[in-house]
Amino acid sequence: MRLIERNTSAQVYRALFQHVIDDGIRGVSEDGADVLNAPGTICCHINKPMDQLPELIRLSPLGPMAMEQYMHDFVDGVSPDDPRPMDFEYTYHDRLFNYSYPGHYNKTSQIQNIIDKLKRNPFSRRAVSVLWKPWEDIDSHDPPCLDMIKVNTSSDCKRANMSCVFRSHDLIGGWKNNVYALTYLLKHIADQTGRGVGYLEIISFDGHIYMSDWDKVETIKKVLKIV
Repeated sequence: MRLIERNTSAQVYRALFQHVIDDGIRGVSEDGADVLNAPGTICCHINKPMDQLPELIRLSPLGPMAMEQYMHDFVDGVSPDDPRPMDFEYTYHDRLFNYSYPGHYNKTSQIQNIIDKLKRNPFSRRAVSVLWKPWEDIDSHDPPCLDMIKVNTSSDCKRANMSCVFRSHDLIGGWKNNVYALTYLLKHIADQTGRGVGYLEIISFDGHIYMSDWDKVETIKKVLKIV
């Protein structure tokens, strides 16, 4: 496993991007796409995730307005009156805030469960949410990449920290907007439990760059001034 630790998410992304560009291994995805794979699992540890977030937005192909919309969709959900087409197999918001399973008709807010648990016991090791649904996702064409979130409290009880596990991670089209949204999800949990924002960890199995996104890679190289 490669550990990348920096203060801000933009600093982490620069090191992550450089690592995969330098050491990535060409391959083919399950869907037949040409990819550049990270050479192993990567853990990105962001010490101060709220700092300098505009720098992360600057690196994203989505742009400021789309990043903000993605974050609100992720954390707050989508209004039933939203005119955008919503033909997704799942959303991260529903998996986190409205989780359901066969034989159980009440939807569960896993995030509220985390908040309630950490209010009762700040040092619980059970503040966990899972997004994978084996009965749906094993045969799904588009299963969720984010599969687990765990929150813990710092030893001085002043900060909430969050670790996130991705089974697969698109490092151009996914990583930056995922991290932006997860930063605000962490802030939401921290605010609700009366704590500050601590570290954010992103553990990526099978991080990759689609070769079809190489034009975006070249743009990021120019922004980061990487030769």
